Amino acid sequence: MIYKDNCSLVSMKYFFILGRNPDLSRVEVFSYLESCGVSFKEEVFGGNFLVLDLESDFDLDIQELGGVLKFGRVIFFGAEGELGGFLDKNEVIAQDKFSYAIFGNSDFEDILREKFKAEKKRAMLRRGRRVIRFQADEVGNLPKADFYLFIYLDKGKVYFGLVESEFDDSGVRKRDMGKPHRREELAISPRLAKILINLAGVGKGGRLLDCFCGVGGVLQEALIRNINVVGVDNDKEAVKQAGGNLDWLKKNFSFEADYNLIVGNSGKVSAGQVGEFDGVAGEAALGEVLRRKLGKKEAGEFIRKFEKFIVPVLKNLKILKQGDEKIAMTFPVINSVHVDISGISERAGLRVLSEIGGVGVKFPILESRSDQFVSRDFVVFY
Repeated sequence: MIYKDNCSLVSMKYFFILGRNPDLSRVEVFSYLESCGVSFKEEVFGGNFLVLDLESDFDLDIQELGGVLKFGRVIFFGAEGELGGFLDKNEVIAQDKFSYAIFGNSDFEDILREKFKAEKKRAMLRRGRRVIRFQADEVGNLPKADFYLFIYLDKGKVYFGLVESEFDDSGVRKRDMGKPHRREELAISPRLAKILINLAGVGKGGRLLDCFCGVGGVLQEALIRNINVVGVDNDKEAVKQAGGNLDWLKKNFSFEADYNLIVGNSGKVSAGQVGEFDGVAGEAALGEVLRRKLGKKEAGEFIRKFEKFIVPVLKNLKILKQGDEKIAMTFPVINSVHVDISGISERAGLRVLSEIGGVGVKFPILESRSDQFVSRDFVVFY
């Protein structure tokens, strides 16, 4: 067991409730912790649930993550039969009247109901999706409650905790919808922008290069975290609009980071132009906007054309890199036709990342939606 009376922690186990793409969210959390210098050990990964044991206490800001819905500390870890004893000795929720919901893979509703009844609390269980899934299998609304509990049973051991923080998308919506220039065909969602930034391994005070900056979606989310940025794009009008968006951001939000924009070809841009950077994040340009779903043959031709376009860019990024900086990018997936990641990495002289913080990871990771005919593969090179 890892608890003392009054829920005093003697371990640094944290649980994460992951968003619509758990595989992608998992590696994002790993990259984020690594960039913050926090060592970790993965204990559980199942469905939308991740449990990590951290070597040190860590004040995680969930707003800096794009793929995590909620997180908290594990306040009990032990044999299934010992959970009742913990609940008998500890007041988990201090309020007398509240609603609660449960996330996890195990049903301990009766134990909790009896506990709250014995404490004479007016507690209402909000039923929802205890086991949640997203990606292609979109789900309905998650339960809304005053408190969220996490209960996960793994190999006879129970992880129990209380959600401490939830992702609030109000600030993201304000930034995304309020900026003066929005071009859907050149934009990546703020959620995916955050994930790319974290996969690139760049933290506060660092400098991020976006080699396909468009109207500045990735740059915007980096600046909010006080990450300095340089954006490059071959589209002069897009760069002009990115400048307008970032100027608007500076007037309406507080940050100290600097930004620089360059009109240019990322396959040819020089080190003198972009300067030093700590990582690369970019939504690779398609070269043209697809207005219809392509057949298999057309999709294959399109992807082969894209590969010819992206290899010189990756080769140049390798030259611009000072050392082991990561290159986090998205590549198009059209009608289930994928970019040959292994082939282009070999041609560019790069390697695909296979571990983060000592934990094995596997790229590419597919990001898809049922209502879109162009999906994405996320990949990280070094």
